Amino acid sequence: MSKVADVLSGTPQGSVLGPFGLFICFVNDMPDVVHSCVQMFADDTKLYCEVNNKRQVGSLQQDFTALENWTETWQLNFNAEKCKVINLGPHTARHNYNMNKGSL
Repeated sequence: MSKVADVLSGTPQGSVLGPFGLFICFVNDMPDVVHSCVQMFADDTKLYCEVNNKRQVGSLQQDFTALENWTETWQLNFNAEKCKVINLGPHTARHNYNMNKGSL
């Protein structure tokens, strides 16, 4: 039988600060690092904005770069294979965006 000892690391099971609570603490500041709108649900993140000119294209790319920097800080990487750009509208110009050293 083991002796009783204090636990100095980890997360007690069933605690208010369980794994999900800690995950929320990590991702809670993500919207603060971008200028675009962000919607988050569980481990899914959507970044969206209106893009009508080159300045807005550059702004969206800056947001992707900011998210890359955010992932390096928190060591929570996006799955680049699941990251996609969706263009809406019949006359929407297609632009190339990059994240994690790959094209989206």
